[in-house]
Amino acid sequence: MNRIENTIKKLQEIKKKALAGYFMGGEFGIEKTVKIMHAGVHAGIDILELGFPFSDPTADGTTIQESAKKALANGTKLADIFYIVSEFRKTNTNTPIILMGYFNIVFQFGVENFLKKCKEVGIDGLIIVDLPMEESQEFEQIAQKYNIFLIQIVSFLTNKERFSQIQDRAKGFIYLVSTLGVTGQAKPIIERIQSYIAKMQPKLPIFVGFGISSPQSAKEISQYCDGIIVGSHFINSIRSGGVDKMVKSIKEIKEVL
Repeated sequence: MNRIENTIKKLQEIKKKALAGYFMGGEFGIEKTVKIMHAGVHAGIDILELGFPFSDPTADGTTIQESAKKALANGTKLADIFYIVSEFRKTNTNTPIILMGYFNIVFQFGVENFLKKCKEVGIDGLIIVDLPMEESQEFEQIAQKYNIFLIQIVSFLTNKERFSQIQDRAKGFIYLVSTLGVTGQAKPIIERIQSYIAKMQPKLPIFVGFGISSPQSAKEISQYCDGIIVGSHFINSIRSGGVDKMVKSIKEIKEVL
């Protein structure tokens, strides 16, 4: 069983909601990224999302755009991201890791080579922001060979027919974008999230992300979904107060879930 699937199942059995935490690989240096991942899991993160930097992160807000810029300025390459995961896996073989980024980098590396390497180092899933359902079938087939889940993204603009088509091919969970904008910006609209999920009648777990920046919003949203995804809030915590402040932020959100 894929680690993502296994983790969600265990959390559902004890009636807990999942907390996924996003960090940009290499923003704070390679070795420190590994330490941040371990500290995050120890504080309560159930699933790690690790960004691989790209020069034009069009779906990301100011915070993660700056993360990508810093990581690239540090010379972070895809090989470094794989190294970070392999180092983390030396002492943690249970926590799911999802890589998140853009297809240009994957294409340059070679799809088969990329997925094979993901499997080798212990990556469980991928979020390729700019790879729509219509163009991902071949990618999904190769990913399936390596037991790597391609996480599908939907928004409030995704109608029921398209949602059903995406769900039929999705693995692990479906990522619902809670705002009609980029990451880390507008506050999620609780009523709209509740209404949309009820209307779609999902068969897979739903994780909500984008714009969750407080324990209160996390608590409200988690009532209607299976997990939440927090990125910019944790990154800003590190920038303003180091790993200790990030740990505090994670614990505050985990407590309300």
